Amino acid sequence: MIQQAGAVVVRLDGPEPRFLLVKARRDPTVWIFPKGHVEDGETAEETALRETQEEAGVIGRVLAPIGALEFESGGTAIYQILASRRPDARPYTQPVPLTRQDLYVS
Repeated sequence: MIQQAGAVVVRLDGPEPRFLLVKARRDPTVWIFPKGHVEDGETAEETALRETQEEAGVIGRVLAPIGALEFESGGTAIYQILASRRPDARPYTQPVPLTRQDLYVS
């Protein structure tokens, strides 16, 4: 089984919540929540934070776990843990090579 973790990132600084989506690598016409493989020695929460920063340049904090799911992709079992996150108010100061386009939706 391959372990992955992802984040449902929400911005609460406007009149209504906005959720972060990124374009999928395999099919850039599809918008998804940031996610990726759990590295050795890394917790699911750490993975969710790292993947969100790598994929969208967003730094945040884990608010709470929101669940787990298991599915099959290409014959491989995938176990994914999602964590709810809210971006910090501070801007990201290091350059991030973004490979995906990101978008906030409400």
